[in-house]
Amino acid sequence: MKQLKVYRSSAGSGKTFTLVKHYLTILLKSESPYTFKEVLAITFTNKAAQEMKDRILHELQLMINDVDSSDMLPLISKDISIHVESLKLKCKSIYSKIIHNYSDFNVMTIDRFTNTIINAFSKELDLLPSYEIILDEKEFLSGAVSKFIDESSDDEKFLQLVYNIIDDSIKQGLKTDIEKQLNQLEKILILNQQKIKYYDQNFLQNIRRSLSTKMNDLHDEIIHQINQINQSISQYHILEKWSTYNRLSKLIKLKENLIEVDIEFIIQYASWVDDNKLFKKSLSKTEQVSVNTFLQVATPCIYNLLDHLKMYVRYRESIKLFVPFLMVNSLYSKLKELKTEQNIILISDFNTLISDIINNEPAGFIFERIGSRFNHILVDEFQDTSMLQWHNLVPMIHESISNGGENLIVGDAKQAIYRWREGDAQQFMDLPKLPSLENRVEYETLFEFGFEQGYLDTNWRSTTSVINFNNAIFSEVQTLFEIDNVKDVFHRSKQLTYRKDKGSVDVNFNDISLKDYLESSIKSIIDVGYSYSDITILIRSSKDGLEIANALNRLDLPYISEDSIYLFYSTQFKLLYHGLTYFEFGSKDDLKLFHHHLCVLKGEVASNSESILNIDFSYYRSLRDYHKLEFILSFLNLNIKDAFIDCFNDQYFQFVVSKKYSIHRFLDVIWDESKKISVDNNN
Repeated sequence: MKQLKVYRSSAGSGKTFTLVKHYLTILLKSESPYTFKEVLAITFTNKAAQEMKDRILHELQLMINDVDSSDMLPLISKDISIHVESLKLKCKSIYSKIIHNYSDFNVMTIDRFTNTIINAFSKELDLLPSYEIILDEKEFLSGAVSKFIDESSDDEKFLQLVYNIIDDSIKQGLKTDIEKQLNQLEKILILNQQKIKYYDQNFLQNIRRSLSTKMNDLHDEIIHQINQINQSISQYHILEKWSTYNRLSKLIKLKENLIEVDIEFIIQYASWVDDNKLFKKSLSKTEQVSVNTFLQVATPCIYNLLDHLKMYVRYRESIKLFVPFLMVNSLYSKLKELKTEQNIILISDFNTLISDIINNEPAGFIFERIGSRFNHILVDEFQDTSMLQWHNLVPMIHESISNGGENLIVGDAKQAIYRWREGDAQQFMDLPKLPSLENRVEYETLFEFGFEQGYLDTNWRSTTSVINFNNAIFSEVQTLFEIDNVKDVFHRSKQLTYRKDKGSVDVNFNDISLKDYLESSIKSIIDVGYSYSDITILIRSSKDGLEIANALNRLDLPYISEDSIYLFYSTQFKLLYHGLTYFEFGSKDDLKLFHHHLCVLKGEVASNSESILNIDFSYYRSLRDYHKLEFILSFLNLNIKDAFIDCFNDQYFQFVVSKKYSIHRFLDVIWDESKKISVDNNN
């Protein structure tokens, strides 16, 4: 094996199997049973690290007790020549040494490895030995923002800045929750701390005013364009009932609440115009003639309007960003101060902290300080490695190659599109080149000399139909994109099949309701002998998951999902949250949402939705806070034994009764807290 082996793979192609095989090959080729101490295997989750450890120990046990059942041994035998009895004795010795020196069994996450280096160099990093690692960075940032605002409330310049922002925002109809907007800076403040520079507030305020002026001018132009389209509707006697799902009136009604328009609506509307779906297909010939004449005039106007709406949204979202950016320097200083005061490190600080050490110290010295010398480094799921993490690993892999060590990198560039942990597909595609590294020449020569590339092209997991479908999709993708790096990512993505069962792929584009689609699809699967536990529904977003969960609830079908056990994602939570908010503030928006979730929960037009308008609010307001939720539950005749309702009730009791929160404060807190509260749901 070359000293830097890179395997490019796809889902189900045996990445972990390959890594474990190489790990064991290194151990079995060595004369010493302690070689495992010299091997570092890096994964990206604790679960994956534990699974890999278990897999290594399991394979060793198979080679000791049941050689014939080991799928790995025939492959390892290609690299080493050893008698079966000698192999058993060697595996037994290695297994024993690992068990009795388990802390030296170095299969770990990259964060844990980085923390090991930070521990070893804590003095150089000016850290106290008792530093605490913060995993929940959002919670820490939220606390820092609150403290920053509290401490800045006596600063006249700060207050004047806030007042000016609020005044401008009110004029433009924008929301003015300063604290919430500052919390949205999480990625800038936490993941890009080294890139934060000082921005002059006057300069930023001038840009914001300029954008506001352009946005206001564009607002007036958009209203004018909508009025022109409306005039054309009247001129050509176009009736609303001719429009598909009132799509024409949706465009006209934008002028009533333009500030709420979003990019998804604009894209969706453009597709309706492109696909000629603004009007019904069932129109009479006379009606169709009127519509065609109208569209000849109106279509260019609609496209022009949609372009202006896109620009309007860009201006609006840019203006929102200026609120936190005006304060980013002061807030960043507060973050640094709190981290020093509390002797804490954010997990995202790790790679920045050790970057200077690794770049300025020889790898051998670093290994000496951490108490381990790694002659072999194996990296799993390389596509999840951030640029900074990779730069920190390069000198160590270079040291390993220099000393004749074997290094393995396994990954799937296609999966880097998810950008988990700031993973970068390009650095995987570039190997053995290191274009993002400043001192690349120092390392590239040896990387290229030791480089060998392999492909894991057999899918061991999926059925033939699924693999053939994916192959067709990936093949088509390469022809659709002219960008070279996209083609590179999908190069050799075609997979071979292993399983003999055929399976099936069914692609549907239909307008039937989600409930009806799920009912017929799941029934057909169950009818051929599968059980509910054999079925998985993959989703694109939590919103999609919530819709599916609600449909499954209405069908009374059993399911479990990660989101389904969190309070926030339940219809019951949304119903009670918006109900309480409406009862407290009388907001029409909350009333609409209250009605909507009540209908979803009841599975029909809720019989008591109209009566809510006639409720005796004076009686409700006369109740003590801890009785108000009881009143709503009773009024709606909800099942208080329901897991989600019981959980909401419990949270209400804890905050309003035990902690003496007002209902207003409870509603502010519970929206975010509910995303962390899991419910023991029997579904």
